[in-house]
Amino acid sequence: MRRIIIMFTLFMVLFFGCMVMPVEDLIPENTRRTINFDANQGEGNMLPIFVEQGSTVTLPLNTFTRTGMTFNGWNTSYSGTGTAYADGAELIGGEANVTLVAQWQWPLHTITFHANGGTGTMDPQVVEQYKQFTTNANTFTRTGYSFVRWDTSPTDDRGRYFPGQTYIMDEYDFDLYAIWEPNLKRKEFTNNNVISIDVDPTNRRFITIDYVGGFIFQNSSEDAASLQLLRTNNAVYFKTTASAKTQESHGEVPHLASGTAISSTDSWSSSSEPLICGGSSSWNVISHEFIPVRILKDSSWYQGYLEVSFDASTDAFTIHSFAYKETAGASLTAGELAP
Repeated sequence: MRRIIIMFTLFMVLFFGCMVMPVEDLIPENTRRTINFDANQGEGNMLPIFVEQGSTVTLPLNTFTRTGMTFNGWNTSYSGTGTAYADGAELIGGEANVTLVAQWQWPLHTITFHANGGTGTMDPQVVEQYKQFTTNANTFTRTGYSFVRWDTSPTDDRGRYFPGQTYIMDEYDFDLYAIWEPNLKRKEFTNNNVISIDVDPTNRRFITIDYVGGFIFQNSSEDAASLQLLRTNNAVYFKTTASAKTQESHGEVPHLASGTAISSTDSWSSSSEPLICGGSSSWNVISHEFIPVRILKDSSWYQGYLEVSFDASTDAFTIHSFAYKETAGASLTAGELAP
């Protein structure tokens, strides 16, 4: 009886001893690979697991946490540029041990785009909090207008976002509205912008128009001028200036009634002075008629006009408005208003 008890005891020890043998001991040491888990600034503890080289193992679900952030899978690199594994994914044992680093993500926020008078649709842009981003390119359209930028207000300059510039995502969702600018740029001039035109052709007046500020200047330096005006024999001569001029030839200015078509293919240039507007009409008295002008901007030509009045008896020359169509090569009509 005693012998039977001893044999039974030995059997139980051997049997249950095998049952509690560590898993790693079941894999040959020379092909055993260890998979470690790194919290990457998170909190918690996860035990390593083991896999035989060439065999597949299922990764345990993540139990690490990090305040304010969401777990976003594993990676073999802290920067997230290594091999990525989803939570609970399968991994094949390789030639070396592996450390899987927890990847964390700040909350995602949504930017919603609004056409703000335009047409079309745009998908929202989703950006991780605190990450750098550039706003999506505009795909809305609006007849007669050009897209300028995005803004957080449809009417105010509260928060400007320009295409191609880099921003940092804030801690909340927000809306962006397309800001449009008429293709026809028009400026009304006020304060009785009367310019005296000298009879003496050698004493020319140089005029600078500040479109943005709404100012008209006279000066004696052609280098700073955008328009050159002079009067002889009851005619007003005009040319646009891009740089200092030395030639004395001048083309006579055509003046047009409101609604006259100004084609992008029309030319008012003389062969001797490419920037001169030439014509055959003498000015005695005109009221609110239009001078066709061509504007050189960013290496492109734009069609436009000056709205003017002139009284030869008093040498009073008045510029009422200035406009151009900001579409290279586009046509317009004299007196055309912004859409």
